[in-house]
Amino acid sequence: MKQKHIVISNKIKVAEKVILTEKQTHYLRNVLRNKVGNKIILSNYDGDYEAEIKIININSCVLLPVKKIRENNNNLVNIHLYQAVCQQKKLDLIVQKATELGVRSITPITTTRVKVRIDDNKSRAKIDRLKEIATNACQQSKNNTLPQIHNITALNKLELEYDSISLLLDPEAKNSLKNIKRKNTNINLFIGPEGGFTEDEKNIITKLNAEKISFGPRVLRTETAAIAVISGINVLWGDCG
Repeated sequence: MKQKHIVISNKIKVAEKVILTEKQTHYLRNVLRNKVGNKIILSNYDGDYEAEIKIININSCVLLPVKKIRENNNNLVNIHLYQAVCQQKKLDLIVQKATELGVRSITPITTTRVKVRIDDNKSRAKIDRLKEIATNACQQSKNNTLPQIHNITALNKLELEYDSISLLLDPEAKNSLKNIKRKNTNINLFIGPEGGFTEDEKNIITKLNAEKISFGPRVLRTETAAIAVISGINVLWGDCG
């Protein structure tokens, strides 16, 4: 039987117990029907470990890592996706696929042409939902590392890491991804809403030292753009080349 895969953010050490959350316990116990003595694959940023279930009840599960079976499979580039907020189903898809493709972090951003109303009272629930989607995508794709899902942030309030490459997807740009010289492994990728960024917003992003790029002669939907460009980065500079 194929072993089940659980991704956590905590440190893992062989022979040191790991306690799962109530939600993870529910998944192992009630969905996957695991029992004491069953073995699963437990993963974090350090790699994969074989772990044995020592205690499992309604509220908690205690695992004992037995041995390390694989080093981490992190992407060779650290992609931080700055994605304009869009309809929930589209944003869910973007987070799911970006996670499968190995992005390290995702920040939903608000812009002038974002059509979705952002309710402050519901933004926390929206982020929690995206974190759960990312966790499930990690486990499905056997990705070791959960991407960080940051709070929804206004474009003009962003602060970027100094040592990074920033790319702004713009269908009118003259430059393409293949012409960008990679200076380091940290990449900020800006994807606009349906309707694109305004000129003022493009200026804000370019003042953050971002380079405008196009991705062929076609105008991509926002959910297609993120997946396509991340895939392109992986082929050129990441672990798919």
